[in-house]
Amino acid sequence: MSTYPGARAPDRRRTVDAFGVRLAVYEWGDEKAPPLLMVHGGFDFARTLDVFAPLIADAGYRVVSWDHRGHGDSEHAELYSWLADERDMLAVLDSTTRAPVPAVGHSKGGSMRTASATSWPSTACRSGARSPTWRSASAR
Repeated sequence: MSTYPGARAPDRRRTVDAFGVRLAVYEWGDEKAPPLLMVHGGFDFARTLDVFAPLIADAGYRVVSWDHRGHGDSEHAELYSWLADERDMLAVLDSTTRAPVPAVGHSKGGSMRTASATSWPSTACRSGARSPTWRSASAR
């Protein structure tokens, strides 16, 4: 199996029980470094960050990400909802630290982090979101 140039597998893998659903959690970087949460998009999984996460880890962060329920190596669930996804994110955060953490989210992940920072402001200190810009052919 070939990998993308520059990709690096996570340094650690663990699981978190999020209300009865086992979530696969991945970490890049020194365990003692300050954590930074990365939230993948709706049709992705945490290992899609194998190029980007190591760059941030090499800058001095402990990058933490997880496969959302039903994605990647996380268990499938009977319940899929926005609130369930936010609760899963809080379970991952609580298993990592109780302090506010910066976060980067892509697409749905950015929206989730923005919404959770509003609902639970004690969990966020800085957040960023990135979504693709879609333009119709006539707008070009």
